Amino acid sequence: MHWIGSDVITAKYNFNKNYYRNYNINNIYHLCETPWIQRELREIGIIADIVNLFSYDRINNIDNTLPDRFSILSYAAKGKELFYGLDKLIRLAKDFPEIEIRITNISDYDDDLPDNIKLLGRVPDIIQQYQDCVLYLRLIEHDGLSFSVLEALAHGRYVGYTYKFNNTIYIDSYITLRNVVNNLFLNFKNNTLAINQEGIDFIKLRFSSKVVSKHLIDRFMK
Repeated sequence: MHWIGSDVITAKYNFNKNYYRNYNINNIYHLCETPWIQRELREIGIIADIVNLFSYDRINNIDNTLPDRFSILSYAAKGKELFYGLDKLIRLAKDFPEIEIRITNISDYDDDLPDNIKLLGRVPDIIQQYQDCVLYLRLIEHDGLSFSVLEALAHGRYVGYTYKFNNTIYIDSYITLRNVVNNLFLNFKNNTLAINQEGIDFIKLRFSSKVVSKHLIDRFMK
């Protein structure tokens, strides 16, 4: 069984309500992709191995230079906007009115938004959105390993994340978020901000299809 994030919330709820079967815990091979999901599963008696299952290979066919304008990209789901950190993005937009914040996957919101927040809905070319931003923010309350984080790193973008993950910036509070944006923005305006090369190298090293498939074969076929 492959655990991805939201299913862990359901599993923890069912475990606390005694809605579970020991067979499903003890007789199934459990997999996850992050240490934090592994820890959460262990709390309800599920021992999962960390295995990378997704790969990303478009890294060699893209332009990794930074855009001419500093902007931020993020994502939200309809009806779960606060779960995805929209309240923090609104606050950020008010503190940095000169920075455009684009949010994919939602096209409307019940309350008024600052003028520099743009709701894009479903976009036809997410690659172009990564190319057009400097910072990608994943401010979700609970997550597995987000594929969008891997994509943003592959494009040499800076990533703010509510989890500690390789070559991303850990966002543990709004103060941290504001400081991160301020520092990146100042460096960008001073022409001292380079692409996140460490992020690119990390994706090449760990998440190419060749590396992921070899790892899976070595793990399960021998």
